[in-house]
Amino acid sequence: MRKQTDFIFRQIELNRIEEGKSADDWRKWVRENYLDQGWEVLNTQIARAEANSVFLGISFVKYEEVADEVRAKSK
Repeated sequence: MRKQTDFIFRQIELNRIEEGKSADDWRKWVRENYLDQGWEVLNTQIARAEANSVFLGISFVKYEEVADEVRAKSK
């Protein structure tokens, strides 16, 4: 069984014109700063869009494994 231990929401700006805000740049950033650190993506949504930018909201969650005997005690 898994237990949620942490939750983070981040909003990133996707923009094909501005340097450092491309989808490839953000994929690398998400992988290095969250996925490689044990975080999982809970959900994503378009937070807003304006001019040349789309703001993507990403909810990350972190879990830990819980032994069966700990689970039984918590009931």
